[in-house]
Amino acid sequence: MVFWIKKLAFIIGLITFFASMAIHFSGSDPFNLNLLLPAIIKSLLGASILWFAGFIIGDIFFKGVLTDVPLERNNLIEGGMLQRIHLKKEKSLPGGEDMPLVTAVKNEKNSEKKKK
Repeated sequence: MVFWIKKLAFIIGLITFFASMAIHFSGSDPFNLNLLLPAIIKSLLGASILWFAGFIIGDIFFKGVLTDVPLERNNLIEGGMLQRIHLKKEKSLPGGEDMPLVTAVKNEKNSEKKKK
């Protein structure tokens, strides 16, 4: 999911950069080299601001909207994004692959030591 959030933010920033450059050079005398540096600076600032906004929007969309989709087993059979989200949610639950229960492992080791 993080991959798609970063990809969405990058695409929004890239579109903003080139749109800002096109708008800046569409005015009078587009071949004036004195306008190049201010155009690049303005475009980079605009792209970075909208990259950050795209990162937040992507995070809200992918984590908020797509994870609240009602789960149907038929959707998981075909694969795709819903299946990946469901598997990631299962892994991130306490006791899953990403978050093993450390206290359970410690308790098992302590009980083994007591038996010896």
